Amino acid sequence: MKNSLRENILNANFQEAIKQVKQMKFSKFEEQIILWAFEDDYDLIYYTFICHLLIQEESEDLHSLACGLLANPLCHIEGAYKSALYHTREALRLNPTNIGHKEMLLFLYICPDLPEELLTREESLETAASILEVDPENQAARSFIKDYKPRKRRK
Repeated sequence: MKNSLRENILNANFQEAIKQVKQMKFSKFEEQIILWAFEDDYDLIYYTFICHLLIQEESEDLHSLACGLLANPLCHIEGAYKSALYHTREALRLNPTNIGHKEMLLFLYICPDLPEELLTREESLETAASILEVDPENQAARSFIKDYKPRKRRK
């Protein structure tokens, strides 16, 4: 009997897992990976698999998924938000107009786990302004500018 995608990932059988992923819609794959990472005690192997896929073929979607894993189920790991910032910036490099990635930058700015030098106030305010240029009703950007307060830094 053929192993499930989840079993293949958990057992680091990535070549077989890749074959299975290629037969899925990306949105279903993304949903499953996030869910499994929560269910399997925040196992880092799911992030490792996404990195393996990125090595094979870099894409905006995979960087976004890596960010989602790091900023959600794996956020308790030291450095996860810093790595999420990296993946968000890479996704934006591949698609500079994606508002969702820009909104993630705003979220990461208010995250107290990021050192100030990684994401500056100026960069965050410029990001919010660039969102509003395209989408003047964007609630995330409007709220960010309206409610902006300097974040408390981790010591």
